[in-house]
Amino acid sequence: MSVAADWLGIVCILIGSLFVLLAGIGMIKFPDLFLRMAAISKAATLGIILIFGAAAIHFFDVIVTLKLFLIVVFLFITLPTASHLIARAGYWSGCKPYRNMVRDDWRGQSS
Repeated sequence: MSVAADWLGIVCILIGSLFVLLAGIGMIKFPDLFLRMAAISKAATLGIILIFGAAAIHFFDVIVTLKLFLIVVFLFITLPTASHLIARAGYWSGCKPYRNMVRDDWRGQSS
C-alpha cells in the first residue's frame, strides 16, 4: 500500500472520530429528545461511514470493501426510518420539545 493511501486512511479515521465525538457532545448538550436524535442520526452516521471508508482503504480487499459498502447501505436505509420512528414515539408519548420550537407538523394528527 502506498503512503498516500495510508495518509488518506488516517485522515478519514480522524475526521470520522471527530464526527462521532461531536455526536456524543450533542447528545449531552442538546436540550430535548428531538435535537439529540438529530445529532446522533446525522453526525454519528457520517463518522461511522468515514471510519468504514478508512477500513476499506487500509485492507484494500474486494471482499472487505464489499462488506463495508453493504453495511453503509444498510445504515443509509435504516437510520432515517429509525430516527423518524423514535421522534414520533417520543412526540406521542408526551416528550416536551424545546421551548423555542416554531413549527409543529404533528399537532392535530392522530397517533
